Amino acid sequence: MIGLNGKYYLSLKSICIYSLYPVSISESFIQAHLKLLDGRIFHVWGTAPSFRKADGGFIKPPMFSRIIRYLNAFFPFLEKWVRQDKYDGLKAYFKEKKIDCVLAEYGMSGALLADFCEREKIPLIVHFH
Repeated sequence: MIGLNGKYYLSLKSICIYSLYPVSISESFIQAHLKLLDGRIFHVWGTAPSFRKADGGFIKPPMFSRIIRYLNAFFPFLEKWVRQDKYDGLKAYFKEKKIDCVLAEYGMSGALLADFCEREKIPLIVHFH
């Protein structure tokens, strides 16, 4: 398979399948992606900053980000000096799982992750159906 920049890939190692909601029974194409794609597959759903894993558990941002969020709630003037990214948890999760590529189910899902994937230099594939 030819990937980005003309490089050849035999298979992607870790793929994150992203959707806005948990997979419903009628979305057999997403179920097929989860079961039949080659590689380590991770399903993430939800919106920033409350992303969830396939088992329903939340993807928690790193401790520093949680402390900053807490402090900004009580001391909003701190936001000028310490900014928090609503994608910190997802970034840490992708790093932990060594995600090579994101497959976004539906156009809106792709639009929500486009800036994040571009900033993190992670290939994004959007499946329109």
